[in-house]
Amino acid sequence: MGSEQSIIYSREGKLHFFCPLCRYHQSTNTITKVGWKHHAQMTVLTLTTMIVGWPLFGLKSASFYLFYWTLFELFYRARKRVALVCESCGFDPFLYKVDVQKARKALKAHWQTKIDKEGLFAGKKLKNYQTKPLQTENKPGVSPSEPRVP
Repeated sequence: MGSEQSIIYSREGKLHFFCPLCRYHQSTNTITKVGWKHHAQMTVLTLTTMIVGWPLFGLKSASFYLFYWTLFELFYRARKRVALVCESCGFDPFLYKVDVQKARKALKAHWQTKIDKEGLFAGKKLKNYQTKPLQTENKPGVSPSEPRVP
């Protein structure tokens, strides 16, 4: 067995990983799992809601804990998903795991916007893709074939 290094490791309270597509190093400091602190915070919020809403809801206001837990999980997972999308190439591991074709379309759309915005690969033939030609500013009376003189 050779020494294999993981593409995911933890250091300094952050999760470090490499994009499997472009090998770009990324790190995120989002929480790794829901802990007892989060449940304690939701309990305090539920107790506060119970005290404030006691005249309206009574003991039924204890069920707000499930509502708060659901909201917490929703925002936690959304934040985690955004944090794991590659900043360099736009690869989304969650989308790739769900549907490969959608992930490919999202990558193509990401690169298309990057090409259009930044003029990357202008006028070059890429594998199975033709980019738009490089657009230069033309002054009146100067043909595009003549060299531009400042």
